[in-house]
Amino acid sequence: MTPPSNRPLRVAVCVLTYMRPRGITRLLESVANLEVPADCAVSVVVVDNDPDGSGCAEVSRRFANFPFPLRCVVEPRRGIPQARNRAVAESRPSDLVAFVDDDEVCDRRWLVELVRTHRETGADVVDGRVNVEFEAEPPPWVVEGGFFERPRFPTGHVKTWSTTTSVLISRDLLDSLDGPFDERFALTGGEDTHLFQRARLQGRRMVHNNEAVTVETIPATRTNLRWILRREFRRGNTLSVCLRELEYSLPRAAKRVAA
Repeated sequence: MTPPSNRPLRVAVCVLTYMRPRGITRLLESVANLEVPADCAVSVVVVDNDPDGSGCAEVSRRFANFPFPLRCVVEPRRGIPQARNRAVAESRPSDLVAFVDDDEVCDRRWLVELVRTHRETGADVVDGRVNVEFEAEPPPWVVEGGFFERPRFPTGHVKTWSTTTSVLISRDLLDSLDGPFDERFALTGGEDTHLFQRARLQGRRMVHNNEAVTVETIPATRTNLRWILRREFRRGNTLSVCLRELEYSLPRAAKRVAA
C-alpha cells in the first residue's frame, strides 16, 4: 500500500492480552525499542480481553511515557476473534496492521523487516520468523518431537497460509473481509487460519521475511501430552471447517461444474 506522497505510511502494532501482566510488560518493553521503518508513523493498540481491565491497568501503570502513541482498550466479549476485530477497528486509520502476541518479544528490526518486504513485494500479508524458548526445561520427547518448532522459510518465500503470531496485514485486505476475523472461532481458535485462507482465495499475496524475528515463550503448562493433543484436535477442527466452507462449499463446487 502506497500512501499519498504528503504523509508517511501509518503502521499500527496490535497486541491482544488476557491475564498476562508479565507477558504484556515484556512485549511492550521490546516494542518500545523497535526501530522505526523509514517514512512510517507507528502507533500501538493493546486490546485487553479481561472485562475487569487488568491488562490496561498494568499498561497504564508501567508505560505512561511510551515512545509511540499507545492506547489500551477493554474488549468485554470473550474470544480471540472478538479481540482481534476490536484491534482492527481501534487501529484505524492505519494503512498496515501488525499483530504480535503477549507471549512474545520482538527483535529491534522486526517491524523494519516486515515493512521492507511489504514495500518490495506489494504483499498484503508479510509474516516473520517465530523462535521459541521454554519457560522451564521440557520433557525430552517434546524437544525431540519438535512439537513447538515452526517451519522455516527464506525471505521472499511466497506462502499459502499464515498466522497472527507475527504478521503485517494491509488495511485493504482487512476491509475486504467480513469480520474480518470470524467470531464463530471464539472458543476454539483458528480464526487466523480462516482469514488467511479467505485471503488466498481472493488471490492476495502472502510473503515471508526470515529476518523479522520474534521469540515466543512456551509455558510449562503446555509441554505435556494432554495440551498438545488438544491443540492438534483444535487445528484439525479448524482445517475441516476451512475445507468444508472455503474449498468444497456448494457455491465453489457449482463454479467448478459450470467451468
